[in-house]
Amino acid sequence: MSTDPNFNSEERPPFRLSVETWILGLICVADMVSTVLLFRAGKAVEANPLLIPALNRGAGWFIVVKSAFFLVPLLGLEYLRTHRPRFVKTMLRAGIAGYLAIYVVGGLRLNAATTQLKQQIAAQSNSPHKNESKSSE
Repeated sequence: MSTDPNFNSEERPPFRLSVETWILGLICVADMVSTVLLFRAGKAVEANPLLIPALNRGAGWFIVVKSAFFLVPLLGLEYLRTHRPRFVKTMLRAGIAGYLAIYVVGGLRLNAATTQLKQQIAAQSNSPHKNESKSSE
């Protein structure tokens, strides 16, 4: 409680993150965690060239850098939301849709490329030319 007699606690509601900020933040965290786990398993690469060096230095570095990449903008948007709430809400919703679209499309493209690569490897291992080259040696 403030001792200032001019202070009115009802002038400014307590600061709360918007639902959209929570959703976008959770999507970013899920992306970060899945990237680290899949990278460690050898099943994924980092698509963002700015994050590749951090991931190559280790999971800790990646988590710090990736967190800064999404927390700073989200906090900035939350500050801006106090001045332009409808605009920020719309932009956060667009960010959620865009992030999910990129994540889904990127995942589908990666899976398609992996499937195609596996098919090429299988075709090469069953190729009669491979057996001929071994017998000619």
